[in-house]
Amino acid sequence: MGAATDHVVINLTIQSSGLARQGFGIPLILSHTASFVQRIRYYSSLAAVIADFPVDGPEARAAAVIFAQQPHPRLIAIGRAAGTVLQQYDIGISAVQVGQLYEITAKGRGFADGVASYLALADLPFAVGDVNTATDTISEPGHGMATGDGPFRLSTTGTLPTGTGIAVDTNVFIIAVDVNSYKLATSKANALANTAIDITAAGSGTHTLQRGVNDVIIAQLVAGLATVLGSNFTVSQIAGAGQTDKLRAVATAGTSWASLSIDDPDVMSIAQTHASPSNVLLTADLDAILKADQGWYTLLTNYNSSAYVQDAEAWVEVNGRTYAWDTCDSACVTTDVSGGTDVGAQSLSAGYAASMGCYHPSPANFLAAGIMGRWLPTDPGKATAKFKTLELVTPVTLTDSHKVRLRGIPGTPGGRRMNSYEQVATDRPFFWESFVFSAVYKFIDIRRNADFLSDGLQKALLGVLVGNDIVPQTPEGTSQLAQAARGFAAQAITQGVLRAGATVTKPNFDDIPQADLDNRNLPGLVLSGSFAGAVHTVIPVDVNLTF
Repeated sequence: MGAATDHVVINLTIQSSGLARQGFGIPLILSHTASFVQRIRYYSSLAAVIADFPVDGPEARAAAVIFAQQPHPRLIAIGRAAGTVLQQYDIGISAVQVGQLYEITAKGRGFADGVASYLALADLPFAVGDVNTATDTISEPGHGMATGDGPFRLSTTGTLPTGTGIAVDTNVFIIAVDVNSYKLATSKANALANTAIDITAAGSGTHTLQRGVNDVIIAQLVAGLATVLGSNFTVSQIAGAGQTDKLRAVATAGTSWASLSIDDPDVMSIAQTHASPSNVLLTADLDAILKADQGWYTLLTNYNSSAYVQDAEAWVEVNGRTYAWDTCDSACVTTDVSGGTDVGAQSLSAGYAASMGCYHPSPANFLAAGIMGRWLPTDPGKATAKFKTLELVTPVTLTDSHKVRLRGIPGTPGGRRMNSYEQVATDRPFFWESFVFSAVYKFIDIRRNADFLSDGLQKALLGVLVGNDIVPQTPEGTSQLAQAARGFAAQAITQGVLRAGATVTKPNFDDIPQADLDNRNLPGLVLSGSFAGAVHTVIPVDVNLTF
């Protein structure tokens, strides 16, 4: 709340059927790695951002997407948060199938872009008689494996062969003796060095070299992703009951940031699962940034776990700003919203009116930054965020089921009230739907238009109070204030925020309570009207034909 609210308070109510901010169209990227002393800096170009931040970091990447839009904001802000985030991803397998390619694409700060992948192979069963303890070999005609392949795992219907490093849920690697036999090693390095496990007993039952089960797929991806991310993240296999292990990647420092993405959310699952900062709360950082400078309007964040997003949403809701975030959380498109625990379901349950959630499988696309970079430069009432084509943002491939879970059925909002960016026509992708999570405000442009009305009306009335030596407590004085409100209403109609017909009424002077007269307050000034809104769908279109 600004100081102006000590003198003019606007109560804006939307029914279904401060001074104007200088930076009404300015987004703020929240940084947890900024090194400057002040809480906020403004930038007019990508080159200026890169002078302060690494080009492969989230701040520069988000800024690149914003400044690529046409039009784009004149300025962007970057706010310095003191809280530390240790980014964390959890990745699982939703559908196990031999011949399926499982991939994780990694982009981020401090490492080269890369892909961890594994093509699931068929399991290879072998009998006790196939194990030669004298040579430590296992016979498998035409096994097709090469030295260093793995990690794989072993299972059995009886007792596994005996040897150091042979156990259930334990990785083994291949030493290809020839096309028909192989040995086992405890590590890739040992396999390449031809250091085999000494098998002292063949065990009992039927054994299987597992190459296409959940836990092996995860083990393969862990090994591959650890190579890509290097020392920036610790990549581990989190054990689950049966074949339910998951991959977890955790940043080794607060300066580490990565975008991890999967190709098909129906085959793999992914979510950012880190906690919100605890050493300095996110709300405290945002309070400090807003106190330092109020010249920005929309918050953008880069560490969008459910816990982090919910903290930011709660703050924005009561601080006169809007918030656009994107998520790669696959549960948003693969699970029904009822009973959902993903970030979209949680935001919908809270009914936030100032937050717009977007789904994109790749955080490195910065979808939220892109749409805000394209839409914020337009004046309130002059544009909707829907239908905007974006630069540097890759369209998302979505099935009908995915879209229903995100937004409901076209023309009938539902699902999580979330948004995305899709190739709708062959020549043009565009952003849809511009929903917020509130069923009252419905769309992000309505939220901004409401803020415009509150701020503009406050400015108009305060302008009368400040611009005159006295506004008398008389019928003429109250008319002066009402006329200022009518002037602003006319501006809002011209700008496309309100429909024609908006009215301003003032109380009958004789009906003003004595307490208000004594306190020099004018109650009961009312602006009534309807938002102009926008057309987002044309459903149905009836075509009647005759011969």
